[in-house]
Amino acid sequence: SVGLTRIEEAFVLGLLAAPSLATKERLYAAIGACHKGGEYDADIKIVDVVACKVRKKLRLVVGVDFETVWGQGYELAPEARRVLECYVFKDVPVRR
Repeated sequence: SVGLTRIEEAFVLGLLAAPSLATKERLYAAIGACHKGGEYDADIKIVDVVACKVRKKLRLVVGVDFETVWGQGYELAPEARRVLECYVFKDVPVRR
């Protein structure tokens, strides 16, 4: 188990939901949606903080990383996406 918090899990799902680049705004919305009542008043910079925490956990436990697209958001390489989808959804086969 990676041991993700609800906010970190929302970040990962937001990253996987994006076809390529997951913008900071999209990830901020994903994080906010998991908050009680949908009210989230943190600054958008929280996305970078969550990304840092998630990146460390994914590297250690799953062995995948995602790229930072400076000033825009985050992106998964195709192979990293496949591995992470398999880990998160467990019934998605890893294709090599």
